[in-house]
Amino acid sequence: MIRGHVQGSQVPEYTGFLGSAAFFRAVAVVAALASALLAAPVSAQDTLGNESMSLRVGGGVWSRLIAVNAHVGVGTPYGWAGVAGELSPFDWATLSVGLGVGGRPFDLDTTTFPQVGIVPRLRYVTGHSAIGGGAGVSFGPFDWEVDGQGTAHFDLALWINVEASFEYRSRKGLSLRLYVGGALLASGDPDSVACVDGTTGCTAEVDPPWAIPYVGLAFGYAFDF
Repeated sequence: MIRGHVQGSQVPEYTGFLGSAAFFRAVAVVAALASALLAAPVSAQDTLGNESMSLRVGGGVWSRLIAVNAHVGVGTPYGWAGVAGELSPFDWATLSVGLGVGGRPFDLDTTTFPQVGIVPRLRYVTGHSAIGGGAGVSFGPFDWEVDGQGTAHFDLALWINVEASFEYRSRKGLSLRLYVGGALLASGDPDSVACVDGTTGCTAEVDPPWAIPYVGLAFGYAFDF
């Protein structure tokens, strides 16, 4: 875990964030969610027989195994713009993995790359529409700027994301999904703090909040293999 703020131009000691307990706890949560997505239908199928809950049974627009979506939004697990692939072994369960660009939209001075997101989701399907929810992790470089104070910088910030969504998919496989959620900061202290006046007195003022809301729009295509 990263410990301590950087004052002025000092370089902090980095003790291996990828090996921290918080990182492995988050990965364990995502692994458990993904395992639940894949294992629950097997149990249901054993009980109910070859019903619509079995793998790829049931047909329709939601039975397509792989989808690719572009994402735009504010504070999403993929930044303000990104791309993600989705694996849907069951109509009501999907796993999204993608990457994108963080920072302020279209502001190259604040661009952070890559932002990587991994989000399993469950959804309730009816016709061409679906409502759902998911929880996962995202990580990447992150800057938290406070006007008139300074900027806190993370070389690698870890977030735990929880979201709800509404999704529409056409008969041909075109899809549109609106989602809103909250991102919980699971990292330690920033790697560095830069105050606008060159002093070391803005550390407390630029500490990022522990939770940030986000909203995003995904649009793409689901492939019919």
